[in-house]
Amino acid sequence: MKREVFMDLFVGGFPLDLDELGLINFFEIYGISVKSAKIIKDKSTGFSKGFGFVTVKNKEESQLAIEKLDGKFFERMKISVKEAKPLTKEFKQKNNYFLTKKWREKIENEGDL
Repeated sequence: MKREVFMDLFVGGFPLDLDELGLINFFEIYGISVKSAKIIKDKSTGFSKGFGFVTVKNKEESQLAIEKLDGKFFERMKISVKEAKPLTKEFKQKNNYFLTKKWREKIENEGDL
């Protein structure tokens, strides 16, 4: 039995009020079969951060999604669709993930520095 290989795509720049079902529907309008979608939300407010991840069934489907959707407008917002990459140490450092545990706790508790 052949095992299915799913591909994750990064999707950014969409409206903040978009939910997972809306994101799935947007992909399916363009003929892209979506297994799942996850919108990343701010931990303290619960509001969307305007980006998320979509899982499609294979590499070919992911390439098709990138070709068809990257740079398209969705509700007047230009979206970005790229192959999702794992977080690297360099990315985390570049994007302020290097804060010490003490500062992270302070930010989470007080909301800012």
